[in-house]
Amino acid sequence: MNYFIILEFLFAAVGLYIGSLLLISGAVKISKKFNLSDFLIGTTVIAIATSLPELLILINSANVPEHSNNFIYGTILGSNVANTCLILGGTLLITFKSRFKFEVKKIKQNYIIIFLATLLFCMYGIINTKIILFFLILATAFFYFKNYSDNSNNVGDFNKSEISISRAVLYIIFGSLTIYGSSNALVSIAVKFIDIFGIDNTLVSSLFMALSTSSPEIITSLISVYKYQKNDFVLGNIFGSNIANFLIFSIISILYGISFPIFSNFTILLLLLAEFMMLLIVFLPTRKNILPNYCGIFLVFIYIIFVVKL
Repeated sequence: MNYFIILEFLFAAVGLYIGSLLLISGAVKISKKFNLSDFLIGTTVIAIATSLPELLILINSANVPEHSNNFIYGTILGSNVANTCLILGGTLLITFKSRFKFEVKKIKQNYIIIFLATLLFCMYGIINTKIILFFLILATAFFYFKNYSDNSNNVGDFNKSEISISRAVLYIIFGSLTIYGSSNALVSIAVKFIDIFGIDNTLVSSLFMALSTSSPEIITSLISVYKYQKNDFVLGNIFGSNIANFLIFSIISILYGISFPIFSNFTILLLLLAEFMMLLIVFLPTRKNILPNYCGIFLVFIYIIFVVKL
């Protein structure tokens, strides 16, 4: 039985890699064809596709009354901590020699929205939940509207290069479907391990579920950096995934009336700390729009503390 689970994991991991590769390839083709910025593609096409696993998990979790609140809140909490600390932090570490450049203006404007949305999420249960959810949806809408407006002048401006739109769209569709199926398999595998060892549901959601649903972001970030040298794909993916997670959380919470979960305030504050640290770093004077690679050390360290304290 254990060998079968390992085999399932290997197939899911390979499927995740292939799906991520197709998704990134299609996104690169679309961005070139329409002259769209890497950041916009990252926050929309890539981020939405890689957030599909969170949507699946939250819908399924809502149908498990005894664990739904911890599963739903914990999956988003753990996923966003993993996105910011593990994925962005790890990417900064592995790109140490090549330096991590970015479009400073877009990052500064968007990170204010990300931080405010994170602050609202961390206050869930402290202030009226309906008010929190309303403002989270409002922040998400503003985030996407702003990024679309910033690139509106380029939309429809076709590149004359021989790039097949139909092929690019097929890459994105098949890549997204493969990511969806592979992530679902990974979550199923994680649950099997949980059943075997009998682990607490807060740990299940914040670590196993969150890492499983964040695995597409991990793979797409690695491919973006190593294969395409697209740093803005990474940042756009992380920012877009985090804000999309908040939107998914808000909608599911409204539809299913999710109550406040039982979570350690310390683990919740770690997410806020990570985003606040990134906010400070982004607004510090940078030389040639370079995000300091050493920040990766602090972000990964925060994630280690998060895992230990679960």
